[in-house]
Formats: sequence, structure tokens, C-alpha cells
Amino acid sequence: RRISGFNRRLLAYALAALLVFACLTVLNLSQLPASVANDASLVAKHDRESHSLGQSAHIAWRLQSNRLYEHRGHEGLPDFRPANSDQELRIRDLLDAGWPPAELYATTTNSSNFNKGFALEAGLHDSYVAMFSQSSFAANNKERRLLPSNASQRILSQLERLTGQAAVSLVSEFPAGSQMKLLLQLDAGTGGASVVFKPRVYDRDRVMTGSVVAGRDRDNAEVVGYHLGRLLGFHRGPVASPRLLNLTAASLAATPRLRETFYRRLSDNRLCLWGVCRYCTGRRTGVCAGPDEVLEGVAVLMLPHRLALKRHRHPWARNYASNDAKAAWQLGENPCNSQLLSRLGPGVLLDLIDTSILDFLLGNADRHEFETAAGIGGQQLVVTLDNGKGLGNPYHDELSILAPLQQCCRLRTSTNSRLLALQGLLGAATQAALCRSGASSLPSSGPLLTLEHSAALDRRLDRVLRELDKCNRRLGPAAVLVSDDARLTL
Repeated sequence: RRISGFNRRLLAYALAALLVFACLTVLNLSQLPASVANDASLVAKHDRESHSLGQSAHIAWRLQSNRLYEHRGHEGLPDFRPANSDQELRIRDLLDAGWPPAELYATTTNSSNFNKGFALEAGLHDSYVAMFSQSSFAANNKERRLLPSNASQRILSQLERLTGQAAVSLVSEFPAGSQMKLLLQLDAGTGGASVVFKPRVYDRDRVMTGSVVAGRDRDNAEVVGYHLGRLLGFHRGPVASPRLLNLTAASLAATPRLRETFYRRLSDNRLCLWGVCRYCTGRRTGVCAGPDEVLEGVAVLMLPHRLALKRHRHPWARNYASNDAKAAWQLGENPCNSQLLSRLGPGVLLDLIDTSILDFLLGNADRHEFETAAGIGGQQLVVTLDNGKGLGNPYHDELSILAPLQQCCRLRTSTNSRLLALQGLLGAATQAALCRSGASSLPSSGPLLTLEHSAALDRRLDRVLRELDKCNRRLGPAAVLVSDDARLTL
């Protein structure tokens, strides 16, 4: 009897556990958005695709069934869905027109693609270079943008895909800057394109503390900065895409000087390199691939050589000589005066104010220099390069980055309109832009834009608008807001 009683109790416990599990399953399914819960066949199809593409496949997010984005294939990837259908429509309106077809996202960034390449539209890179001809760039310059406004979304998507996936024929050191970067020469089928590769150094959830310029560059900040800039209407940065680099293949394609910096880490035999740069001091500064010999990072498409860039000292540069010493503009001196306006020109000054907003949203306090490109007549356009010090600390808002806006109290009306339209949904809209490009995450490191940094975007945008409101109350909107073709005065 004792045995049979024990069996009855065991059976009762098992049935109770099964009932609880069934209830939890039903509850979880009921909480899924209807668009997903009612589309089991689509989910099953995706799962089969993901399995066939292998673990390194990059299909975390993609457009499906005319919806904005879907959660796919990455455990722990946060859900950035709009809060409601109205917000989704607002995000759709804010993103650039022309959603590319879903097949653009059904691609992999598997390390085996390193020397395989993929199908590109004929003459893609030639079309890209032609955008920077003297006449084309003069028209772009008038619109304060690098790429023409009529460049199709499909061309931009193909350029992003080229940047992140095209086969590599030569790997060499990239001498510019203080941190390790690689110059990847893409194969002949791309028309001679090159990209700069920055490796991933930190986990995505790493919080940088201490100095506002602490730490090494964050690769995800380059990709997020590129898409965030476009979302804000600042089309002044080069194309950036996440990229996986097979270090074994890279070592075989490397220049002799770079090849000398490859090594095996003794603790786990992983392949690493320390590269060639000012701060590249051996294995202490090296970066290592994962167990599959793949190094994650970001690739930035090189601008055509015909576009000559001129480097300038930033008027709001920080004092890097000492952590405690402040620059003159931080001690009450206002560099925003008629002399600065005369030296830079109104377009460049307004570009710098736009850039300060982008930097503040990203948390990038390291804009000590800036580059300009000249159009016909010598009119300069600020080219936004190097967002790598962004996305460091999502819990700290470094207000000093906004000094150009605070001290000049001028802003383009087009920028103001864009900021107001994005208020309350900048984080979701940025993630939607990343999803649309297929750049929202890499397989092993999670989303490029974490929930914490997404929330920081919305919080910081509110602060930008508060600072702008201070200017409006002090000077009046008529003095603060400047149309793109108006005469700027200080």
C-alpha cells in the first residue's frame, strides 16, 4: 500500500507540474503580438532557414509580411517593437522612403564568406564613385549631405552589404588614428572598393566609467552612429556595416608588416593580433578571435580618393593634456562669435551644431577634430568621421558635448523639425533603421543597440529639446532657428 500510495502522489505531482507548464505556455503565447502568434508557418520557415545557414548566420532581424520588424533567431535579443500602431506608422514615416525587398536581409555574415563574395549590382562601386564627381558633389553640398538625396534605398542597401560582406583580397594596417584598424581591400569584382575595419573590443553591455573619453573605440557606435545620423537628416557620414572577419584568412592575406603582429594566446590558443598603430604595443593591446577564428567588428566604406578632405581643430575641443584641466570654452569663454562664423562659414558652423547633437545622443565626447570636403566655389561640408567613442555609458549624459548648441543658440529649422518628430521614439526608430539594414546584431555579441542605450537616446533627446527651449526663451525662436538658405548672424 505504501508503494502504491507513493506512486499516486508522484503521479499527482507530475500531473500538477504538467498543468502548470501548460498554463504558462498558453499565457506566454497569449502575450505575443497577434502578428507573430498567428504566423506559425512563417516562424517555422525562418527556423528552418536559420538552421540551414548555421550558427554564424546573421538573421536576427528582418522585414517579414509587410511588418516593420520581427524578433528572429537570437536568444536574449530585446524586443524593440513600437508601443502601438500609431507609433509604428510614425516610425515608418520618419525612416527614408523605399523599403528594400526582404531578400536583401536573407543573407549571412558567416566567416566562410570571407573569400566567396556575393552578387552585386553591376557597376555599384562605379556608381558610388560617380556620386562624388565635382558636379554631383556640388549639388549634394548644397543639400548638406555626402550622398545625393535621389540615391535609391536599394543602392544604399547594396553599399551597406558590400561594406559588411564583400570578399577581401588584401589586409593591411591603417595608419590614421591612434587605435588599431585594418584596411581591407575588397576583391576586383567590387570595382576597387576598400573598407576600414575596427574590431570589437568590449562586450555590448560594458559600461565605461571615469573620463568621458575613457576606453577604446566601440565598434557598434560606428554602425549606430551612421544610421542615427541618417535618421536625424545628417547624411554626412560614410557607410558603416557590422562585419565578421576570419582571422585565419586575414593572416594569409595580410601584408608582411601586419602579419608579424598575429599570435596565438597561450591560455586558449585563440588567434589574435595587435596591429600597427600609435597605441599598439604588443600582446597587451591585442584583440582575439572567438573559438571559430572569427573577429567581430565594423567596416566603414572608404570615401573615393577624389574627395579631398581637410582637417581642422574643433573649436570645442577638450584639453587632453590633463584629466583635470579644462579648455577655455569650459571655463566661461564663448568661442561662438562673429570671428568664428567668418572663419568657418555658416554652413560649417551649423554642421558642427548638428554634429554636437549626434555626439550627445551617442555619448561621444571625443570630437577634437573635424573634416570638411569642398564643393564648387569652395563651400565646405562637414564630413562626420569616427563615432567610435559613443555608446560608452548609457547612464551618464555628458552635457558639455552640447556646448556648440548652448553657446551659439542656433539650429537649422530642418533639424529642429526632425528632433520634434523623433521625440519619444528615437530609440525604437533607430533600432528599426538597424533592422531594416540587417545590422541590428551579430550572432555572438547580441544587439548593436542595447535596451539601456536605446532608453538613453530618448532621454538625451529630451535634454536637447530642453536646451533648445532655453535658447528660444532667451533669444526668441526667430533668432534661434535658421532656415537652410537664410543668412546666419551671431
